[in-house]
Amino acid sequence: KEAAYGYHNMAVLDESLGKYDQAEKAMLAERELYVGWLKKHPKDLELRFEAANIDSWLGSLSLRRGRLDQAEEYFQAYAENNRRNVEIEAGDARLKLRYADSLLFLYAIQIQRGRIKEAGSSAFDAMQIAEGLFQQDPTNSEWMMTFGQAKLNHAIASQDNAGPDLQAAESLIYKAHKLNPKDERTADLLAKVFIAQGQSALSQGDTDSAAQSAYDAFMVIEPKWKMQANEDLRRRKAQILLLQGRIALKNGNRPEAEMKLQSAVGLL
Repeated sequence: KEAAYGYHNMAVLDESLGKYDQAEKAMLAERELYVGWLKKHPKDLELRFEAANIDSWLGSLSLRRGRLDQAEEYFQAYAENNRRNVEIEAGDARLKLRYADSLLFLYAIQIQRGRIKEAGSSAFDAMQIAEGLFQQDPTNSEWMMTFGQAKLNHAIASQDNAGPDLQAAESLIYKAHKLNPKDERTADLLAKVFIAQGQSALSQGDTDSAAQSAYDAFMVIEPKWKMQANEDLRRRKAQILLLQGRIALKNGNRPEAEMKLQSAVGLL
């Protein structure tokens, strides 16, 4: 394991210095060690857990470098390792949650690559796992949030048939947000739900409902933005402004549309 730790530390250091080629090379060397160990001990959960982490790290590095096809391959491997872990320890809720989260990572890459069908499948699988956890304990806010996020992602991938999943996602994430109002992730997810609802309403020509959804998203994000602005909040504010600009354009209010769109561009 000392050799693996050495490669890992080198990779992390090189990444922090922006030496991405060297970082990838070191992490791939560590990965090769785990591939060998897993051939000898295929059911060793600790080895599988650490091997999955390596694939996640490599996926994130590839994503940062704009290599989306490579990132998807690594996140696919990450999800597969987590799936096998669940097979080995079917009763471990922690491993199930980790598997669901890994599928949501995979979904995000597939959406970026325009692989909508595959993204929908990843979101559906995550939704099935998260629903099982949620049914075990409907008061667990983390399981509730993951179930809501999976519902939201499945709705986005479903496009024209998004309504039922969006409603379920709103209910789940809203409850999770009430349980943890200071949690930034739940606030961000709730805003994403409202934005998706607004986009859906706008596509159907319902500008009043779309405007209400945009306002709801704004009211979730704005207090967080005023407290401590960051890149995630910046992107979400820009999405809200873009939605408001499209609504104004649909209503024939070109000056307001231009103002909203210019504000969005200024944030991006």
